[in-house]
Amino acid sequence: MSSREISIDTAPAKRAHAASGLRRVTLIPIIAGLLTAASFLVLIYQENRSVQYRIEATEVWSAHQLKIVQSQIEEDPNLKAQYTEEQDVLRQRAQELETRAAMPGMLLCFPPTQPCFFC
Repeated sequence: MSSREISIDTAPAKRAHAASGLRRVTLIPIIAGLLTAASFLVLIYQENRSVQYRIEATEVWSAHQLKIVQSQIEEDPNLKAQYTEEQDVLRQRAQELETRAAMPGMLLCFPPTQPCFFC
């Protein structure tokens, strides 16, 4: 047998199999790292949404308090009733936003008012 002939029964075929096993072993930590990075991104997203809901709730509560003052100052009964209705709507919206901000897991639910499987 000359040195240029290739034999099928040689060891390089076994080494190729061992190399693919080594690739699998190194692939597992890479996948775990990517999943960890993705979970951190989701966590950061949820925290940012929670802060946004808190800011929006604060703004709505401010508008609610403004309507309270306007309804107390106003002499016209029609405007007073309108301010009271707007005040109730703003109070409900602010309470909803505060609830969402307190429950970061709910931020990924679609629609946000319905609880999802993960919550």
